[in-house]
Amino acid sequence: MESRTIEQFQGKTILITGATGFLSKLLVEKILRIQPNVKKLYLLIRASDYNSARKRFTNEEKVFAISGDISQEDMGIINSQLRNEMYNEIDIIINSASTFDERYDIAMNVNVVGAMNVLKFAKNCTKVKMLLHVSTAYVCSKTTEIVREKPLVMGETFNENSYLDMDVERRVISNKLKELETQNKTPKEVTTTMKELGIQRAKLHGWLYTYSFTKAMGEMILGHLKENLQLVFIRPTIITSTYKEPFPGWIEGVRTLDAFILAYGKGVLNFFYGNPNSKLDTMLKFVNLVSFHRFDKTYENMKMKMCKAIRLSELYEPYMFFYESFDDVNTEKLRMTVKEINLDEVLNFDPRCINWEDYFMNTHIPGSAKARIHGWDLATAANYIHFQEFPTPSSFMSSSEKNMSKLIVSILDASLTLREPVTAFIKNLSSTTRRVVVIYDSMMAYTVQDTVKIVDAYCFHAISAFSNSSLFWDVIKNRLHLPSFVSKLAKKFLLPSGAYIPEGLPTLKSSFTPEFAEYLRLQYSCNKFSSGNLYDTCKVLEGPYLETLARFNKLLRIHKQWAVGPFNPVTISGITHHECLEWLDKQSPNSVILVSFGTTTSLSTEQIKEIAIGLEKSQHKFIWVVRDATKGEGEVQIPIGYENRVKEKGIIVKDWAPQLEILAHTSTGGFMSHCGWNSCMESITMGVPIATWPMQFDQPRNAVFVTDVLKIGVVVKHWDRRDDIIDSTTIKNCVKKLMASTEGDEMRMRAIEFGKKVRESMNNGGNHQMEMDSFIAHITR
Repeated sequence: MESRTIEQFQGKTILITGATGFLSKLLVEKILRIQPNVKKLYLLIRASDYNSARKRFTNEEKVFAISGDISQEDMGIINSQLRNEMYNEIDIIINSASTFDERYDIAMNVNVVGAMNVLKFAKNCTKVKMLLHVSTAYVCSKTTEIVREKPLVMGETFNENSYLDMDVERRVISNKLKELETQNKTPKEVTTTMKELGIQRAKLHGWLYTYSFTKAMGEMILGHLKENLQLVFIRPTIITSTYKEPFPGWIEGVRTLDAFILAYGKGVLNFFYGNPNSKLDTMLKFVNLVSFHRFDKTYENMKMKMCKAIRLSELYEPYMFFYESFDDVNTEKLRMTVKEINLDEVLNFDPRCINWEDYFMNTHIPGSAKARIHGWDLATAANYIHFQEFPTPSSFMSSSEKNMSKLIVSILDASLTLREPVTAFIKNLSSTTRRVVVIYDSMMAYTVQDTVKIVDAYCFHAISAFSNSSLFWDVIKNRLHLPSFVSKLAKKFLLPSGAYIPEGLPTLKSSFTPEFAEYLRLQYSCNKFSSGNLYDTCKVLEGPYLETLARFNKLLRIHKQWAVGPFNPVTISGITHHECLEWLDKQSPNSVILVSFGTTTSLSTEQIKEIAIGLEKSQHKFIWVVRDATKGEGEVQIPIGYENRVKEKGIIVKDWAPQLEILAHTSTGGFMSHCGWNSCMESITMGVPIATWPMQFDQPRNAVFVTDVLKIGVVVKHWDRRDDIIDSTTIKNCVKKLMASTEGDEMRMRAIEFGKKVRESMNNGGNHQMEMDSFIAHITR
């Protein structure tokens, strides 16, 4: 697409509120791309201070992150000198700050009072030419009419028997909060009551829910008080991922439709009620496609899914039973104007050009999955990465399977069916491409074994060199039936200096199910055709074990290998809008322990209770990511009243959490982990010691590497107690040892030193860069 600039933005200063929201990020990217000569962008960000606000935005010379809050007077901008500068500079204000599905008092403060505060601020700006307010298409009520593009009148309601007085609404809120305080209600009870109050007041005046009601009041107050200020309302409908720009499929967080997609994909939601004749503005056909399925047979699964369905039903009822059509006369006039001035390619917002079914299946859903890759610049990656889809075998087990081991084996077995289609794809690619190089995961050796006859293929190992080499040694030792004393003697002669492989490591049999072990043997037998090996590690961390692997691989006549890790970013420069990061901003350095056990872990209710008690007894700050691989979001049973008791000490995250950003934060001083290699590498890279709690696969050996070799961790769960419940006292003592002891401080210092070495290896001339350059030189020779 031809790049054109928008002259109206040239030399202009623009203020954008709600700057960490997805819409605002899209807007900032678009402005900077199509008009590089914009003078300045002020981005109002809710943060405790300027430095906290600055940390939440990338460094860009035209972008100025400002700490503030539109629900407060002067938008929460305390610095009077800064305010005066903004008053004299700002040409355009875009208010995109809002809150969805919140308590009535919070929704009132942000969506109504906040809008009024933005307007007051705009009136103080001497050069301001326009205030653009982002509202919602659902400020209308449920009628059978076409929803017109016309402003709402102050006090207007959709109930003939009521009149809307905002001062009355604010008094209702104030009185209810006082009543709840007098009754000594818990924070959770207050939240529930205030949410119910919002829905009650919305329905009283003809709206269905709090968000649309408060956004409507925001429009009313702006229209009533705007005087001579040019005011524009934008009413978006449902937000999904980007269609084309800056690249297809960009999305952040869980948007409206994604709640259904994720719940269905996890097997938590197999049904959803709705009317197929309602006019959902995206595509209800798609919701029907993924939602209406047969019920599960067991009562417990049914109960769990019903709870999820009821929650989503309550939240999204206005969309599922929305019969109105939106009039877009004004929008069409704007589209025509844009076309007349030859900017329709740069500012194309005509939904008629979209094939919705193709968009959802080939852009939005894949984009939502890829967006889970955090820390990388996906806009750049999209120019070079293409995702090739292969058919899913009919025998593939549903993701609703509750036994994680069986699910993983099902996935692995399904990969065996890809041998022919992958080979055909590589053959076709080779016929049209000058050179093809295949890099395959070590668990996919069987699938690519035929491609090595066509192209060079390199095996990527996603586990540590320590685990790899120690497993290799165990295979040699067992095949040769070496007695213990002979094995110890052989290690001295065969292993390079510094390669310490302790005796009594967790066995292959105890770490892997028989099915998984058999799968490993199959892959190993097919891997002898590899042109070389790539390892997700670096020499500064695992040099002796990489040398060990080089010696072992020569036995297979594989002479090339490269240590090209780590693959996680070593510096964090992007924005992740998550409440736990805001909470971390307020904590002291090295005072918080992150507790997270990965995405394939399932703990018993009894064990979760012991973890909860242990963390509480430790008296240390914590972020606990409570997820269960076999359950849906929010279904892990936290002890009743626990969250309220620990609210001053910890934060509990029941969904995805930005692990890398948490580990990189200066307040994080420890990590209780399942010891998956990705998690280990992220923690080591960021200089954070680990409390080890291995679950399965290579994790027990990674735990030994962390505690016995690198000496940057404490053992929470010994592998010989893998089937036991770890009591709260053990957990408490381990947290205290890691976070508040001389020994823990020494581990932290060693972890910091390792992290520094790993990050330095990424620089020009560092080990990582040299290894990567060597590999690229080899495959492009």
